[in-house]
Amino acid sequence: MARKKPISGALKASLLKRKRAERRRLQQQAHQHEQPAHEQATTTIVLDVPLSSHHLYSIPANDLRSRFQKEPRALIEQRKLLAQQPVKRIDSGFQLKWDDLVNLNQLSIPERPDWNYSMGKDELEQSETEVFENWLKSIHSEHPDTNLNLFEHNLEVWRQLWRTIESSHIILLITDARYPLFFLHHGLCRYILNKHRLPIIIVLNKADLVPEQHIDSWKSFFSLNFPQFHVCISVAIITSHADDLNRLSQYHLIK
Repeated sequence: MARKKPISGALKASLLKRKRAERRRLQQQAHQHEQPAHEQATTTIVLDVPLSSHHLYSIPANDLRSRFQKEPRALIEQRKLLAQQPVKRIDSGFQLKWDDLVNLNQLSIPERPDWNYSMGKDELEQSETEVFENWLKSIHSEHPDTNLNLFEHNLEVWRQLWRTIESSHIILLITDARYPLFFLHHGLCRYILNKHRLPIIIVLNKADLVPEQHIDSWKSFFSLNFPQFHVCISVAIITSHADDLNRLSQYHLIK
């Protein structure tokens, strides 16, 4: 096999420069087909048009790829500029009450409508579609798009969640032990507890990254505010060293 000819530094730099220029040209062409920035800043979902026309029926059945609403480019650029500003730190002695977190305006989740085995496939899917469409409309009508975080717009993904919960005997919600509340959705918990009467286990994952007192504090917190939850921990240490085994015994994982 013939050896490749070496490329000089000047030629390599020229090729890279040409490649970058071509990439910029393609990006500029793509941007020309998008809305102008002053129009994008006021773009909203038109709610008098059925969302199913572009959100649901354009998605093939069993397509479990997540779908999110595309954010306006002007808003993205505004956030980039805001991210460059210095962060205002609060006093170290500041304490946030639990009621302040509970009363936050958290979005609901779409709940599967009541069904029975006498319903046909088309009838059931139509019922689920109507509930999902109404949920999407209510979210986008009650909250400005600029205040919404990314959330799932694919009905097929929600259907998988509904059926998984219905076929389960117990639900494990995996959270990060450093701040588990970030991974808990109150609407989902209410749906599991109230509608399906299923026990929930909160798994504090990565417990080996925080002190034991930190874990004990979160356990006490859940015991006080969510007595219906069961809490356990998970660590990523797999070892036979005596020091690490002693540490695991502190978390009551081994005896």
